[in-house]
Amino acid sequence: MKLKVVCLNLWHGGRLFDELVAFLKRESPDVVMMQEVYGGTDPKLERRFRSVPALQEALDYPYAHFAPAFMQIMDEGNQEAGNGVLSRLPFLKTAVIPYGYPYRALRDVPEEWGTEPHVIQHVVVGVGGKETHVMNFHGPRDLDGDNFSDARREMGEAMIRAAEGRQNVIIGGDSNARPTNQALREVAKVLKPVWEVGELKTTFNLKHKYKVDPGYAESVVDVMYVSENIEVLAKDCPDVDVSDHRPLVVELVIT
Repeated sequence: MKLKVVCLNLWHGGRLFDELVAFLKRESPDVVMMQEVYGGTDPKLERRFRSVPALQEALDYPYAHFAPAFMQIMDEGNQEAGNGVLSRLPFLKTAVIPYGYPYRALRDVPEEWGTEPHVIQHVVVGVGGKETHVMNFHGPRDLDGDNFSDARREMGEAMIRAAEGRQNVIIGGDSNARPTNQALREVAKVLKPVWEVGELKTTFNLKHKYKVDPGYAESVVDVMYVSENIEVLAKDCPDVDVSDHRPLVVELVIT
């Protein structure tokens, strides 16, 4: 059975919210894996601070799950930040797998990036009668994409542990690391990369990132891996203006 998945860092909850909604309506994926998601629910909040319910309502997805990683301290008011999944398929199980530093409150400033908590969001959906494990993650921030830091080693080990012993695994997200990083090379020994090293030049939206640092033009940080039994039918990383990242759009066959 086929499954269409979009994976995207929303950029502070969805700074380009209308464009994001229009893109997802056009693509019409079965599952949306999202990073830089805020977990607010108060309808008075700006839409990006209640990313999951606002997108669920705008796109008419019946199933949604938010996985908090930390409390972000902001001038607009503190909000839980983490990962989110929207789905047209019901969730059979959900879990939040923390790794690295424990949950805490922090500001989005470089001085605090090194101790930012992280989670792998794990939801199980039924695809053609088979349990399919969708694992959504956001990796430690480090401007050196090839630096094999302790935090990145923990990320790779957490990904491998989450996938171990399972079939029908899809794991993806903003790794904040290049695929050549040793942490991701270890993951690629266990799971099949949807994009091989060198297939993509960048996963950043350069309309926003090139002005900050030209190095983003040659940085691939958004990744996806699948178990060997999953066939990749189609894949794309379109240059669309919906975030400061480009989305990963993948069509899979669960056999």
